[in-house]
Amino acid sequence: MKTRVVRELRWSLYDIDETDINNLMAFIHFKPSDDPNVRVINGKTYHRATKPPSWL
Repeated sequence: MKTRVVRELRWSLYDIDETDINNLMAFIHFKPSDDPNVRVINGKTYHRATKPPSWL
């Protein structure tokens, strides 16, 4: 997987050296179901607030 990414992006040795490969792999394998702003607890779906409530 790592070599395929390097070939497809045509990175130089410097680019490879400067990249945090763990973060890159997490980004490549991210699925919308892994969204940190959405959580399912006991079958209920909760979304993180994007703006403060009107009463605040």
